Amino acid sequence: MGFIYREHWSLIVSFLLENYTFVFMDWRDHIEVNEEVLVGKPVIKGTRLSVEHVINLFASGWTEQQILDNYPRLTKNDLQAIFFYIQEGLKDGLMFNKPLRSA
Repeated sequence: MGFIYREHWSLIVSFLLENYTFVFMDWRDHIEVNEEVLVGKPVIKGTRLSVEHVINLFASGWTEQQILDNYPRLTKNDLQAIFFYIQEGLKDGLMFNKPLRSA
């Protein structure tokens, strides 16, 4: 997973609370990793659009509608799957900054 800056989390959480009613979704139906597409970065299935790029759009202030208008192959479910993907990474501890150890 790409790195997401801490200051972006408040924007992401605010967006989620305002725009989504969550039900369980298997993000794997919408997101894939293929070594031949963007060097294995997670992307929306059938596209070359990375999860990292979409999150950076949200963090930069883009609205859901702006993203959907500019990337017409995306659906609301694709966007929701990104948040489930991130949630799973957080749950597994993959997105936390751990202090470096000194020798």
